[in-house]
Amino acid sequence: MGMTRYTHLLFDLDGTLTDPKEGITRSVQYALGRMGIEEPDLDKLTPFIGPPLQVSLRERYGFTPEQAREAIGWYREYFTERGMF
Repeated sequence: MGMTRYTHLLFDLDGTLTDPKEGITRSVQYALGRMGIEEPDLDKLTPFIGPPLQVSLRERYGFTPEQAREAIGWYREYFTERGMF
């Protein structure tokens, strides 16, 4: 019997080896704050984990498509600098 040699190993970190809750909810909290909405309770932002941000912002906060795009920009700013870590 021959041995199989693997050249790549993939890890699904998000939700398996790491918990994305704090990074995602804090990033949403930051984006909402930049849009003038204060949400101190991170648990209220857990529904943002999973669905597309544009959809969640429109459904949960009534954002227009333009407002959602702006908020997503703020989200990405925070997430890139701090949220993913």
